[in-house]
Amino acid sequence: MRRARVVVWYGAGVLTLACSLNQQLDTLKGEGNRDAGASAGTGGVGAAGSGGSGAIGAGSAGIGAAGQGTGGGFPGTLPNGALCTADGGCVSGHCSNGVCCDTACAGPCMACVAAAKESGETDGECGPAKSGTDPRGDCSTDAPESCGDTGKCDGTGACQKYPAGTQCSSSTCSGGVKTLPKLCDGSGQCVAAGTENCNPKVCNGDVCSSDCVGDSSCSASEYCDTLTGNCTTKLAKGQNCQAANQCSTGFCVDGSCCESACTGSCMACNGALTIAQSGTCAAVTAGTDPDNNCADQGASSCGTDGKCDGSGKCRKYGPTAVCAAATCSGSTQTNAKTCDGNGVCSSNGTTNCSPYVCSGSQCGASCSGSSGCVSGSFCSGSVCQGKKSNGASCSSAQECTSAFCVDGVCCNSACTGNCQACSAAAKGTGANGTCANVAAGKDPHNNCTQQAASTCGTDGTCNGSGGCRLWPSGTVCSSASCALDPANNFTYLQTNADTCDGAGTCVDKGTVGCGLLTCDGDLCRTSCTSTTQCVLGDCVSGTCYFNPF
Repeated sequence: MRRARVVVWYGAGVLTLACSLNQQLDTLKGEGNRDAGASAGTGGVGAAGSGGSGAIGAGSAGIGAAGQGTGGGFPGTLPNGALCTADGGCVSGHCSNGVCCDTACAGPCMACVAAAKESGETDGECGPAKSGTDPRGDCSTDAPESCGDTGKCDGTGACQKYPAGTQCSSSTCSGGVKTLPKLCDGSGQCVAAGTENCNPKVCNGDVCSSDCVGDSSCSASEYCDTLTGNCTTKLAKGQNCQAANQCSTGFCVDGSCCESACTGSCMACNGALTIAQSGTCAAVTAGTDPDNNCADQGASSCGTDGKCDGSGKCRKYGPTAVCAAATCSGSTQTNAKTCDGNGVCSSNGTTNCSPYVCSGSQCGASCSGSSGCVSGSFCSGSVCQGKKSNGASCSSAQECTSAFCVDGVCCNSACTGNCQACSAAAKGTGANGTCANVAAGKDPHNNCTQQAASTCGTDGTCNGSGGCRLWPSGTVCSSASCALDPANNFTYLQTNADTCDGAGTCVDKGTVGCGLLTCDGDLCRTSCTSTTQCVLGDCVSGTCYFNPF
């Protein structure tokens, strides 16, 4: 039901307010039509995807409000102007008047939705609430006699005072002098309006005997102005009024002479509250609720949001209002549900988080380890990447589909066998990614111990068959020597160098006599250059000759 309104204007106050209302009406006609869409949902819906945005029609009035994509960006990501239910849902951290706002917008008579503001067409920017409204209920409704607050805002960010000319006391009369009723000065003060001499008449109670005392004292086209005591022509449709008896239409609604009783919800007759002319009963501007007709049932219900929709009905939560928070399990995010503007909480599908897994109720956007990535991916720095196939370069096993990183490449096995490798460079043959025996003569992993050649054991390299190679055949395992033959002090004996047989055995190569020649180091001489190089005889042309006769 509509709240009763009692406002009194007088004299210049009537003209001033009428001009003000007409100016507001012209502004509303020029600008309001852009704020109020022809029907619900005429705005463009924000594109799907994280942080998508775009204008979206809210309720039947189509109030411009930023849209929100369904790609996993709901709570904490709503742009300024988007419908919201809590501060935490907005990028700015401020939810005011049901939209995300650039500031807390907490001052009295401030608003953040375009339709509720005195000027400006942008949702999401804090500004003074429209004159004659009180979108957040900031202002008290004081009695007219107090000259205090009217229960509405004044368009400058403050509560409106009863306008200048509002009667704040009754008249009195004594000794033939009438003291006129006191009038509000527009700033909250009740000031004296002077006196009037009844001469030649006398006082009649609180008025002069010549004053009208009621409408019955006047013609049908007049009403009794108790302030002046004169019969005054009734006001035309759209003119400012304080009571129905002042209007030729018989209805005074929202301070204007109205064409009808205008009792419907979200209906008003003052041009400052609608986009119609004052005096015409019309729907209240979308996004406002000057008479508190609409209850806020909460976004979770997708019911009414506490504002009118611009068509004479209470507006329901629109497409950017979250009615069920997002949830996430494994690598699938169930996107937040939103209201459809018709009272239904609608599903927005799911989002595949791959290559990331869920982080709380949303898809993760980074990783600190492979547990933050889906199967088949690994964490590199803070980014999930797909695992690599065999042969690709790697630095850890988590990078590889096979779970084996050997010799800097993803390998088909752990490749832990002796003298085995997985990279072509380490194997000395083949391709990257396949574990195989290291080529003979190489030992990239230092699997083989190099034993002394004298043992004919392992030589410190692989044998090409997955084992350690023995010193090869012909390797000297015992050095040669040459000395006097212990069995014959007249000859020298060369002990030949022993060699490995390639199977781990040092083979004795025997001895050889030097004949008449002496040793040349570890070997027998093969010729002589002087007699001293001969055991017996003389050196003749490189050969030792001995003639015992």
